[in-house]
Amino acid sequence: MVVTATELKQNLSKYIELSNNEEVVVTKNGRPVTYLNGPTRKKQSAFEHFAGSLAWYRPTTEELEADPRLKRILSR
Repeated sequence: MVVTATELKQNLSKYIELSNNEEVVVTKNGRPVTYLNGPTRKKQSAFEHFAGSLAWYRPTTEELEADPRLKRILSR
């Protein structure tokens, strides 16, 4: 959904609720200035992005030794 900054100011609670179900794009002078995502949408999309970006990644032995958290992350 696309909404102007003025409309957002006038009906903020409405768009906060809508952001839990869909992305709300806020525009000013016809250009996007920010996006509203509900907390569950943001976590889900961030995780999907992160998991997708690691699908091809195979760290070297040196990288694994330098950061032991990589083993945990990649084993999930």
